[in-house]
Amino acid sequence: MNAPLTSTPHYMSRADGMSDEYVAAATKLVSMTFQSLCSLQMHVLDAPAHRRWADDENRIVRREMAERLERAREIAENLLPDLGVEPEAMREEAEASLTSGRKLRLDTIQLESWNDGLVYRMLYGLVLTGQLSATIGSNYLPYSNIAQKLYFKHCLSDWPGKVGSPHLGRMATAIEEDGVDALQAVVDRWWPVAIDSFGADGSANEKKYMELGLKTRPNAMCRELFVERATATFDQLGLKIPA
Repeated sequence: MNAPLTSTPHYMSRADGMSDEYVAAATKLVSMTFQSLCSLQMHVLDAPAHRRWADDENRIVRREMAERLERAREIAENLLPDLGVEPEAMREEAEASLTSGRKLRLDTIQLESWNDGLVYRMLYGLVLTGQLSATIGSNYLPYSNIAQKLYFKHCLSDWPGKVGSPHLGRMATAIEEDGVDALQAVVDRWWPVAIDSFGADGSANEKKYMELGLKTRPNAMCRELFVERATATFDQLGLKIPA
């Protein structure tokens, strides 16, 4: 169940009296979000030249990247300094390695093909939908504000649960060109990584975030939302969610 919004104090900054425990947990959560948004692996794949619709897709990708980097800029300018973290060092760590445990797990696997990129973008948006549902009610209000901006842009506008995503049409085109089996193989490859992005149920981090009010939903609930929306999306394309 969601934690009551009145169970913990709300904070605009560390000056409002955050405990050392709260600062440590907020720093871990905010840093992970920042590194995920900064990761150079996100949307770096250029479309192969044989795709007639590649240029349009890449323009959309660049717009999405710009949006995420704007949110990363807000974190760097407002949240990390408040928590006593040096943003540049955190950014360099994100860009130097694709294996950091603090980044979204989907960012740690190399994209190998155009279809890889399509499925990755689809799943990343759906994972983001599930994860953001737990942070838009965070009692660290500047963090909650950034989560809301991401949620409204990507979850209510770009990634509506009943429709799919802005990549739905391009996924359908890829299936027409390469066949459903080829795309299903890519989905099968990425699915375990997407599921793993939500972390372990009942982990120490999850319990701490919930106890302190930094998150309002457990990993299991976020994962269920992801599976529900992913199933509805892939059903439209004739693709199956791996068991």
